[in-house]
Amino acid sequence: GGLVSNYLIDHLQPGQSVRVLPPTGQFNLFDIPAKKYLFLSAGCGITPMYSMSRYLTDSQMDADIAFVHSARSEADIIFKSSLATMAQRHSCFKLRYMLESITTETLWHGDEVLHEIGRLSAESLLNLVPDFAERTVFLCGPEPYMQAVKRLLCELNFDMAQLHHESFATAVK
Repeated sequence: GGLVSNYLIDHLQPGQSVRVLPPTGQFNLFDIPAKKYLFLSAGCGITPMYSMSRYLTDSQMDADIAFVHSARSEADIIFKSSLATMAQRHSCFKLRYMLESITTETLWHGDEVLHEIGRLSAESLLNLVPDFAERTVFLCGPEPYMQAVKRLLCELNFDMAQLHHESFATAVK
């Protein structure tokens, strides 16, 4: 369902080339050590959070991770099954969802996963992750989401030195 990957599949011809950029930035667990993690993501911003969670749950059995992902509906959650497995296997991995709407009447996850309806707010963040102020926050998602979360954290007097974010940007020629 990706826009770029589908475009490339449909239009790229043998012999044509694509210019790509190498990874940049310092949005990683090695440059940003933490005792307690809070991963906040929306949309495809879940990708680096998922990767970091996998690394931590694979290498540090007691890593204290709160993971809150925002999506339109449960059908829009990338890595849903794998994340649920992590939540089942690791008691220190707390998986939470903010969903704009629920599309089914049935319970689509186990008791170890909490969710709320709507957009992330001060009230929902406090409900889903009561100790958020004690955590190092990693933030990734669409720019409007990230700006809203930054405003929310400021309103809650969060120590913004503990906020780290990843922005998707294109290179300037």
